[in-house]
Amino acid sequence: MTMRALLLAFALLRPADSERTPPKLPLQFSADLEITAHLVDRTKDYPPWLRKIKVHYDHTKKLARAEISAGYEAGRTYIRRYDTKREYMVKSGEFAECQRSYLGEAMPAPELPAEATFVEELQIDGKACEHWVHDLGVERVHIYQTADTKLPFRLMDESVEDGGQVTPLMTYDFKNVQLGPQDEASFQLPKPYTHKKCTRHIGGWPYLHVFHWYLRF
Repeated sequence: MTMRALLLAFALLRPADSERTPPKLPLQFSADLEITAHLVDRTKDYPPWLRKIKVHYDHTKKLARAEISAGYEAGRTYIRRYDTKREYMVKSGEFAECQRSYLGEAMPAPELPAEATFVEELQIDGKACEHWVHDLGVERVHIYQTADTKLPFRLMDESVEDGGQVTPLMTYDFKNVQLGPQDEASFQLPKPYTHKKCTRHIGGWPYLHVFHWYLRF
């Protein structure tokens, strides 16, 4: 067993640190998101192993926007207006279009697991960070947050086999995070589209998972 594995095992067995509380996701922010799929062959052009998404998120106002610039669905923008029960998909490029759909469900709450266990403090890109783990047996989720501002910025998901073999699955990285209420203009349809000009789409679109299933919209 490696030294890092020993450290993780020790952290998961020891009592919770009374001076620390598990990470919490912000309710209002914008960020550049990168999602890495570790099981995808990077030597091939398709399927893409990296997605880049500009995220505007405001759970307080019930608004969300995801502009995909690289990877699967590149060129698409999803706007979710839980406040008005409307959602849109806008596609740019040669076959530009806008579709609209009814959004009937409530906006999911951004909830990181309260059962997460503190593992260690470490340096990432020269910054002091905290490493937390949510261990589900067959799945292990690593959450990293800044030590000073307590801002979760990275999540790594891995599978764990019966023999102890670990396989990295997905990594979510938030960069250029800006906290605070989001400008409602960010959730308006781009010109020349309006609600009536968008084609009706029955059934809506699947959730976008932007921090594993802990943060989706």
